Parts: sequence; C-alpha cells; structure tokens
Amino acid sequence: MLVNMWMVRAGENAFLIDDFKNLNMVAIGWEIGDLSGKTPDEIKQAMREYYPDLNNKSLGNNAGQVIKFACEFQIGDYVVSYNHQNSKYLVGLITSDYYYSEKLSEKYGDNPFFNHCHDVEWIGETNKNDLKDIALKPLKNPMTIFSLNYSAKADLLTKMNYDKIEWTDFYMEFADKLLEYKYDRTTLISKILHVFSEIGLNVPRLENDRNGNSITPYDIDPFSVFALFNKNIATENRINFVKQFKKEFSINSDPTYTFHGISLVNNLRATFYGFDKDRQKDDIDNLWKLFEVALNFSNDSRDDFIKIYDKVLSQYGVLWNVTMGLNWIRPYTFINLDATNRNVLSTNEIFSQEFKDEIKSLKSPPKAEQYLHICDECRNAINASQKYSNFPELSHGAYIKKINSDDGDDDGIGDNDVR
Repeated sequence: MLVNMWMVRAGENAFLIDDFKNLNMVAIGWEIGDLSGKTPDEIKQAMREYYPDLNNKSLGNNAGQVIKFACEFQIGDYVVSYNHQNSKYLVGLITSDYYYSEKLSEKYGDNPFFNHCHDVEWIGETNKNDLKDIALKPLKNPMTIFSLNYSAKADLLTKMNYDKIEWTDFYMEFADKLLEYKYDRTTLISKILHVFSEIGLNVPRLENDRNGNSITPYDIDPFSVFALFNKNIATENRINFVKQFKKEFSINSDPTYTFHGISLVNNLRATFYGFDKDRQKDDIDNLWKLFEVALNFSNDSRDDFIKIYDKVLSQYGVLWNVTMGLNWIRPYTFINLDATNRNVLSTNEIFSQEFKDEIKSLKSPPKAEQYLHICDECRNAINASQKYSNFPELSHGAYIKKINSDDGDDDGIGDNDVR
C-alpha cells in the first residue's frame, strides 16, 4: 500500500523548524480549538465560526489544510518540512494520531499557538540542491500543508538513503518465536485474538463451519499468522500489529515503521489453508513442518525441505504465496516469486538470458528443486552485481519499477493468483 508523504511548513520563514526537530513533532496554527474526534464538516464549521471574515474560497482552502492534518495524516506516513536557513528538507515518519497540545504555547508565551500536533520520528535531511527538478516542482507549492507526488517522495528518500530495508530482523525473530507454539496452537490463537483486541480491530475470517459461517479458528499455521499484517491494510494498522506482536511475544528486535520489499497476499485469500471442507487433516501440520525446516535451512536439510515443500504446494490455499511466506521468515535465504518479482527476474540485466527465460516459462509455482535453484541463481547474480545486496532490496526495486510504470498508482507487492 502506497504511503503518503506530507509537507508541513514550520511557520513563517520556518521559524519553528528547530522546535519540530528537537521536540520530534510537527504542528500547525489555525487556532480553532481541539479537533480530536471532529469530522471534516465540524472542522469546516469551526473555521467559519473562528474566522467569520474569510470568503468561501479562503475558508475552503484553509479548512482543507486543517482537515488533512487532523483527519488524513496516518501513523506511518512520511512528513517533510523545509529549513530556509540551510536549504534542507527534514524528513520523518508520523508516529502518533492528531492531538491538541500547549507545548509550543508554553515556550513562546502565547496561547493558543500552534496547538495542533502530530509526533514524528525524524529520519534524516536532504539538501534542496541535490533534488531533481521533477521533485522540486511540487515542493514549491506555497501552501502550509499538502501531499507530495511519487516523484518528490522517491527523490527525497533516495537522496537521504532511506529506501533501506529495516524489517528483516523483526520478522526473523518473530518467526523464531512462533516456532515455540508449534505444539501449542491453542495458546497461539489466544495470543492472536488478544493482539486484535488490543489494537481495536476485528479478527478477519480465519475459519468457517460447514455451513460457511465464520467462526473462531481452532487451528492455524505460522504463515497465516504473518499474513495477518502482510496484506493490503493501512500502514498504521501494520505498524500497530508489529508493535503489539513485539509486546505479546516478547520480541527484542525494534519494530519497523517501513515495509520496503515485503510481498503482500491477496486480502480475500490471506490464509495458507482451506476452511473446513477444503482442508485435509494434515494440511496445517505440513505448513508447520515446512516452516520449521525453512527456519533451519541448510544444505544438510535440503532434502527435507524439498519433500515437505512439494507436499505443501499440492495443498488447497497454496500457490505462489508459499514463496512469499518463506521470504517473510527468512528474507535472505528465500526469494518471493509474486507477479511483481517474477517480472523483474525475467527482465533485469543482472540475470542471464537463460535464467530470465526460465522465469518467463513459469506458468505455475515451481517445485522445490527448481525453486531452490532459482534462489541460488538469483543470489549468485546479486552477489556478482553492484545493484542489490540481497533479496529484499531486489524485491523493493521490483516494487519501485512497478510504481514507476504505473505512474505511482499501486496497492503494493502481491499476487491475486492464489486459490
């Protein structure tokens, strides 16, 4: 899911830029009271009451900016502010919902004073002169608050080297923690239900009874647990899942705010098993066996992997998504073969023509022998190139290529071709 990037100017001549940076926040004026829980219509009405002299056009422009800040900014969105003094753009990630605070009022002795706030984790700066013209053009918008297009966002992140992959440690440790519940899936399901309760989301359909009614699952596989937050849902929700899973499973690795290079499953088929009548007795057990062998994969366990992978591949609910699941849990060992990645593997110049032809010929997910061969060939090509360092970087590059070819309109990496 494409993450927004917002400009928030730091007052006239950016006089608040140091406060933004030191207090890890962004804030705006338009002092019309606390907007927590207000709807866009209520915000527009408040603007009309506080500023009765505004004409309709000015009212619409001002209210529109405040509505963006209070209602549309999401945790996990990028935010940018410009420092006129050093000609640098400060870039960060929004880490809180909207809130009303007097922290700046207290400092400047004026109340109300820039009381509308979001917390931010600042991740770096980039010099204005280093940006491309195609990125600078939208940044010249004089408005206080506006969203940036893909070109500006991509150039800002690239110049400050923040297209980095930061999720892998957390995902690998989470996989290790899940293995502890291989023989205690009742406790695992209880923990999953508690996570959904804590973050205030409804549990998706994870099991049906024989009449097709959704019921609480009585069994689950580890790949389907990962799929709960690796599908097309709001970035804020994905971040909340990661934070709550960290707490629930006592994970030491830092949670991630970005998900570069992660494949996403189809929301409508997000489990790796069929429901009730479509599931064989050993299907979920087989998924756990594959999960365990993959976590401890080595040349010595290659035959075990081949045997269980091919068995799982024949099960209902498993197609290309099995390669996505393997990539989630061991991202440096297994390549995901979703449609986006297959396109890049079949066209990228770092691969031999023979390899590209092999990928183009795939009409269905490869059996284990061929899949491991693809992983090996892909790894060798990456090691011999200067373009990527690992599978996640390659996948992120594939995603960026798809975004560029689609003019920035995309919902993320993923496949719809799972049965």
